Amino acid sequence: KLASMSALVGTTIRTVKQVATRLRPGVLDELGLVKTLRSEAKAFTEHTGVQCRFETNLRNVTCHRAGSLAVFRIVQSALTNVARHAHASRAVIGLMRRRNDLVLTVKDNGRGIAKTLVAKPGACGVIGMRERALTLDGTLLLAGSRGKGTTLTVRIPLSRVLVTRGAATAP
Repeated sequence: KLASMSALVGTTIRTVKQVATRLRPGVLDELGLVKTLRSEAKAFTEHTGVQCRFETNLRNVTCHRAGSLAVFRIVQSALTNVARHAHASRAVIGLMRRRNDLVLTVKDNGRGIAKTLVAKPGACGVIGMRERALTLDGTLLLAGSRGKGTTLTVRIPLSRVLVTRGAATAP
């Protein structure tokens, strides 16, 4: 019984570590948002077989902890939806600076989300993604076209995400 309990405790500890890492990977703090999203795209391809690439026009930027975590979790949720529902063969994560906004997109070439699901607030993890965007004064749009895929677009004011010189904490 002791050996069995010891094995169960070991398994539980490993599971908790895996969950904690998925919720807030250490690489997010160590390498930053851009490199973490690049790594997430690669891992998604390896785990699902869906070709996923990451595109950005951001170089050498530092994000607030809260901002980088919110963006990362939105990407995780969006990719989970791609894997579960889209029946896609390709996905693209985009993180772009557009004027005074940070624009995150996750696009797939799958079956396209139905308009009825886009309007349904609780569908496909939309509530969680929208709430994360709202915590940063952002907006979330979800659009699908039957047989042509789905596009998630999140716009967040740069001032709510990027660290400016001399600012060490989130606003």
